[in-house]
Amino acid sequence: MSACGCPAAPGTEDSPGAGASDSSARLFIEPSPTEWRARMQERWSSADRSRARRFREQLGLATDAPVVMTGHQATFWHPGILAKFIACDVFSALAGAAPGWIVVDQDDIEFTEIPAPVLDDREVLSRGSLRLTPADGASSVATAVGIVPAFDAMTVERPSKPALPSVAAGLDRIVEVFSAHGADASAGRQVTSSLADLMRPLLTPAPTVFATSLWETDLFNELCDRMTADPAGAASSYNAAVARHPGVGVTPLHVSAAGDDAELPIWSLIPGEARRRVRASELAGIPREQLAPRALFLTGILRLAASDLFIHGVGGAKYDVIGEEWFGDWLGEALAPAVVVSADLHLPLPGAGVTRSDVARAVWHAHSARHQPLLVGDHAAGKEKAGLVDAIARAPRRSAERARLFHSMHEALASYRTSHESQIQDCELRADELKALFATAAIAGDRTWAFPLHDDTALQAMRRQIERMLADCRR
Repeated sequence: MSACGCPAAPGTEDSPGAGASDSSARLFIEPSPTEWRARMQERWSSADRSRARRFREQLGLATDAPVVMTGHQATFWHPGILAKFIACDVFSALAGAAPGWIVVDQDDIEFTEIPAPVLDDREVLSRGSLRLTPADGASSVATAVGIVPAFDAMTVERPSKPALPSVAAGLDRIVEVFSAHGADASAGRQVTSSLADLMRPLLTPAPTVFATSLWETDLFNELCDRMTADPAGAASSYNAAVARHPGVGVTPLHVSAAGDDAELPIWSLIPGEARRRVRASELAGIPREQLAPRALFLTGILRLAASDLFIHGVGGAKYDVIGEEWFGDWLGEALAPAVVVSADLHLPLPGAGVTRSDVARAVWHAHSARHQPLLVGDHAAGKEKAGLVDAIARAPRRSAERARLFHSMHEALASYRTSHESQIQDCELRADELKALFATAAIAGDRTWAFPLHDDTALQAMRRQIERMLADCRR
């Protein structure tokens, strides 16, 4: 309790950042890790080994052990994504498998601006960002990050006052590693190399596959040819799966009225241009090196032949149910099993966990403390007031006695307020503080700050949590 009797710690309800003051990560793993190894081994023993071996050789993945894959877009992502990569590393070691990463670099995702919590001129928490831009000012808007040139020279705009030492250190580290990889083949690979460096204290980097390079494989080209041979069949089975899951938000493919042409789940990627959807009638005229799979095609082909267990996040698992059904209907093929790993890990920012109820309670205390001595712990004054209130209630209405007692009560309260002025002011200050903190609770409770902005000890603790949860997967 504070000096004014107001609760000193925030509650846990009605807040955009409820629970955000917890120092440990909240992990989500589904299904139980006790099932992972058996599912992976069943796939490893039953899949088409010849096709898988050829595909994995072409991708640079292991061919002599089951492969566990995970991945994400080429951007500086949050600890919930990091948890997938840690789980991939931990489980692979425990289960005698080989890890692999997929970089979704055919996406036109923002990677040059890294949001960060900062303090403004009034020391109030707000949102800022680190901005990385090419020195020549070239724009990458709406262009797949895998074909954007790497930043061999860049301009850096840093936020003036990061909210925590770990945030300041993390932003500096991002600039350092990103600058070190300016000679990479693309900005997507530059981000990926940077992420690998940033994750290195937590895990060992794994063989990495880029979505923009899948065109080099036999299997990608075989499936493209199959789509071209029967575009309506491929699109109709895709659309049927989409229709069975309307809440996921996947857009169906457009099929011509005559049924002889259809949009395919493939992107055309041309440097300097926005990525473009591809129709079957156009596919033969597009150089294969300009083609990349869209989301469901990407995870479908990886789960078909590149992996024996795929680790999704919560969002990926929702849309990939459609991919499973599409590959089953279109090709008659079952995909490797998928599991889900995610985490909530919050920065220890001021205001994390402050709730609307906390504010209302503090405001009530601040107001009531002027009239209720017990709220600041003055039992004698509280007892005196209670006696006067009781006497006033028993005195005849509009009587001189009632008026005298009423006057005495206010004199006693005035004396109490004078003697406890600092404690009453503490309550008022506490209420004002919680109002200000609640106004920034959504910022304080944001789980999506880039993982390098977190303290190393918090990230190491999250790894240990994941290790404990996956311990039963040991060979």
